[in-house]
This record gives sequence, C-alpha cells and structure tokens, in this order.
Amino acid sequence: MTFLDQNISLEKCPALVLNADYRPLSYYPLSLWSWQDSIKSAFLDRVVIVSSYDRIIRSPSFSMKLPSVIALKSYIRPQSNPNFTRFNVFLRDKFMCQYCGSKKELTFDHLLPRSKGGKTNWDNVVTACSSCNVQKGGRLLKISGMTLSNNVLRIQVARIDAKGETSTEDIFLPASNINNFVNALVEGVKGLNEQLESENKDDTAKDSGDKKNSKDKKEKASLTDLDDKSK
Repeated sequence: MTFLDQNISLEKCPALVLNADYRPLSYYPLSLWSWQDSIKSAFLDRVVIVSSYDRIIRSPSFSMKLPSVIALKSYIRPQSNPNFTRFNVFLRDKFMCQYCGSKKELTFDHLLPRSKGGKTNWDNVVTACSSCNVQKGGRLLKISGMTLSNNVLRIQVARIDAKGETSTEDIFLPASNINNFVNALVEGVKGLNEQLESENKDDTAKDSGDKKNSKDKKEKASLTDLDDKSK
C-alpha cells in the first residue's frame, strides 16, 4: 500500500476501539489498535468505522481513509471484577475526593488505616485529595471528625464470638459496590442454608441408622432368648 501524505508517521495513527455499545473496551490503558489491525478488521467487516483521519491509503484495488475510531460489531462482555489500580479507583469515584468533592491533587485513602489492620482493596480504599488525606492521617473516620460524601455508605456489622458475645463494627462501602456486597451476602446466606440442610440430612441419616441398629439388636436378643427357652 502507498500513502498520499508521508508527513505523519503511521505509528502515530492508532484507532480507538469501542465496544458494540460504543464504549471503550478499556480505559486504562485506553483500548487502541495499530493502523494495520484497524484496516484488517475493517476489510474483514468486523468493525464499524466511526471516524477517520484525513490520511488516505491506497492499494491496486481500493482506497480508503485511515480509521481513527472503530466500533466492534460483536459485543464483548467487560470483566466482572476489574483490576484494582489507582486509576480504576479514581474512575469509580468519578475523579473526585470522597470527603470534600475536590478534583485536584488526588490520591487514595484507607478508610480503616493499614496500621489498624485495614486492607488495600475495593471496599476499604476511596479517592481523597492531598489535603483531606493529610487531615485524616492514620485515624479512624469517626475520630478524625471527617465525613464521607453520599457516594460512600456506612454499614454496621454485628459479630458473634465463640463465647456468644456480640460486638459491632462499622465498615464503609462505595455506593457503586453495594450491589456486590448484597450479592455476596445473599450467596453467603444461601451457602449457610445449604450447609445446615446437609448437616440436618446427615443427622437424620445417623438417627435412622442408630434406630435400625437398635432394632436389629433387639431382634437378635429376642431370637437368642427363644433359642435358650427351646433348649
């Protein structure tokens, strides 16, 4: 193939790839294809050309503008569990501090500090600006006197120890994670019910077996008594 304009390197002409719903396949890194892959996919009719560069490519049999944005014709289901990265945390929290709403000097903060056993995961990390992060420091949220925005939910969890004593603990979940939390809770209750049903079946089977053994012993004892009397 030959190109009319040689001023721009072809390596600087990638195509943004959108899913069939016209959303990027990924945000970080941004879903980009090389010009060769975009031309090949367009030629095989696997994509829809949304936008093109001004640059034209030619071959002996056809010519076309170089695609700049393409959309897949077949929908690809996104990952149900995206990778836990700083950028994805910012993306979830709409690039906004979850304490004051600022969009400047963003970092992330552990709701339950790591010094107190807090984990670095989706449920314990929120976006925070540098000022709010320094202000909160390594303190618990209720001690720091700070409050979360409406994008974060406070849930009180009751725990029962081996002695039967109860205690409560506050956990904080981004609103976008509440569905995952509820689904996990439902699955946990479902699993517990299945375990209890299985244990009940085992107990029932054991009781039936014990009753059968007891009955067999009684019958055997009766037969022994009859034999003794006949003698």
